[in-house]
Amino acid sequence: MTERAKSVALRPPLIFGWNIRTPGTNDLLRIIKIMEHLGVCFASLNLNSAAGDPEETTFVPLCGSDLVLTYNYWSQRIVAKIDDIDAAFIPYMEWTAYVGLRAVCITCEYVFREAKEPDEVHETLANMAQMLKSFVNSPNVPTVCLSFAANDVSWGYWSAIYEMTNYSPQLRVAILLDDDNLENLERWMAEPVTAIILRENAFVKNGDSVHVSEKIAPHLKYCFNFNVKIMLSGDFNFHLINEASQLRSCDSLELLTLKDLETPAMEDGIGIREAISAIKAIYATMPPLTEADKFREGFLDLLQEPLQPVRDNLDTVTYEHFEKCTRKYSQYETAIDLWLKDYLAGNVPSGKCKEGNQDSEGPGGENMRIPVIYIVGAGRGPLVDCVLRALAKNNVISFSVYALEKNPATVFTLKHKIATNAIPGWNKVKLIFQDMRTFKPPEAADLVISELMGSFGDNELAPECLDGIQNVFHSSFPEHQVTFIPCSYTSYAEPIYAPKVWSSLNYTHVEKPFEHPYTVALHKIYKIAEHPRPCFKFEHPNTKLKLKYEDDDELQGICEADNAHNDRYICMKYKAKIECFINGFAGYFECTLYKDIKLSTIPGVMDDQISWFPIYFPLMTPVYVKESQLIMIHVWRKHDRRRMWYEWALTLPHVTAVHNAHGSCHSILR
Repeated sequence: MTERAKSVALRPPLIFGWNIRTPGTNDLLRIIKIMEHLGVCFASLNLNSAAGDPEETTFVPLCGSDLVLTYNYWSQRIVAKIDDIDAAFIPYMEWTAYVGLRAVCITCEYVFREAKEPDEVHETLANMAQMLKSFVNSPNVPTVCLSFAANDVSWGYWSAIYEMTNYSPQLRVAILLDDDNLENLERWMAEPVTAIILRENAFVKNGDSVHVSEKIAPHLKYCFNFNVKIMLSGDFNFHLINEASQLRSCDSLELLTLKDLETPAMEDGIGIREAISAIKAIYATMPPLTEADKFREGFLDLLQEPLQPVRDNLDTVTYEHFEKCTRKYSQYETAIDLWLKDYLAGNVPSGKCKEGNQDSEGPGGENMRIPVIYIVGAGRGPLVDCVLRALAKNNVISFSVYALEKNPATVFTLKHKIATNAIPGWNKVKLIFQDMRTFKPPEAADLVISELMGSFGDNELAPECLDGIQNVFHSSFPEHQVTFIPCSYTSYAEPIYAPKVWSSLNYTHVEKPFEHPYTVALHKIYKIAEHPRPCFKFEHPNTKLKLKYEDDDELQGICEADNAHNDRYICMKYKAKIECFINGFAGYFECTLYKDIKLSTIPGVMDDQISWFPIYFPLMTPVYVKESQLIMIHVWRKHDRRRMWYEWALTLPHVTAVHNAHGSCHSILR
């Protein structure tokens, strides 16, 4: 099994739109037919024929009537373009809703060009936001897309409008890439960007060859990672194509062919087909989607409740999801194999051997130690498979392997694997159906293996569960030393700007949704600081463990026992890279399985794992931060007799309330 992710699928085809500034015709059906033959999916046009006439302040449809196109053409092939917020704005928007358009694009470059002074800018922002909010809150209206140049000033305008419209899901943004507007593109891509706009000056002609400007090309390639449409803005060679279509179509658009649209090469300008080919050439250099990419597609920026495996028994879909992560189990198998080699060589201390756990004679007559391995939380048995393969690889024929599981449904799966000897050695596996914190071990363990980590490392009660099993073995075999895989794990956190994820909390059915952590496949986010910081660390065996319980009520005793050693508090400091808003912070973890064998969910470290998505801790209100300002995040891990929970707050750059105080909104049952 290789370390590298496998490529499994090609990327979806690009979707092109064409914003024709001066089509010179109101024959919308002809424009659509031309575009369909050229591989362009939709036309962006100013549908107000009175636009540009200083004496006309009303809306007059470009085509005169909605009857010139069928509903399918209106809804799938036309995007309305608006260049000004004037008296015609409301009737124009009402017309777009009437004919069934899916989208309207407002060119904010033109809207703000008259606003020179700060007061004028604020008035324009406020009036635009007010009109947009009244429109986007109406039923059955098109999505509104605001187009901006990709610079910091424009981001400030967009951010203000987006906030004043309460982060409406009906609002999108398109950004213009040109040589003068390429500032902080990563922050822009955290926004609901639906399209990238390229004008004619984004292309360079060298003889018969046309390519995207060298300055723009790498930024465009980066944007391809976010499923954006490409909007070509400009006339290009539309007039020549239109003339050719009129000459050759014999008045029947249905007979129009791609050959009819051929025109002589432009000496100075760029043809639309050349521009499309240049963009496709860049897209063709994108790597194919990996297994992990394909898996995450359906979960991107989707809020999910973190699992509570101690409280709830997982279902087969969840187990199947976990078992698809070949990278994770490859790391586990490597760690087990490494431990086994050390154990057989006598490099792993285990204390006094109990009866039945003596050395045996190997195939060559040499003495071999008999390993005793417990898989706790065995699920459907993937870690048992790893153990059995490692034992076979090291020619170990005498061993004790225990699969410990509390889920009654998966016990049937484990029994079936034992009965059918799913892979060689399964028929020797002993099954224990009990809670790992209270069972009575039949023999001392040399190795305890688990996969109890959650998205934040300890958020699924791995410390409490492994403390319980450590206490179980210590009570029965106090002098026997146990190795744990994993032996340690550390959570990490970083502040993020995540407007899409944050705004979606307004539409959940969760009470006080901003005081809950969520599991999210974070995609459209901006990382405000350079790197995540370490948060909480846990090690096993736990040297601080002081767990006691009464024999007559074991589980209750465990839950009521002192768990203060697993409480944590940390203050993490960061410096903001640029001006932004903090919507919350993302959490990851890194764990050491054995020696230098690790698992990590920190972005960029092990991106081919699919078992864990990051955890997201939101803030009730976005916090504005300036470039280079200090950010101070406080996180607590707390507990009571039956629960564990997190609390979090900011004190810099502004003070926030302590979120989820005393676990009032969210907790994990012990």
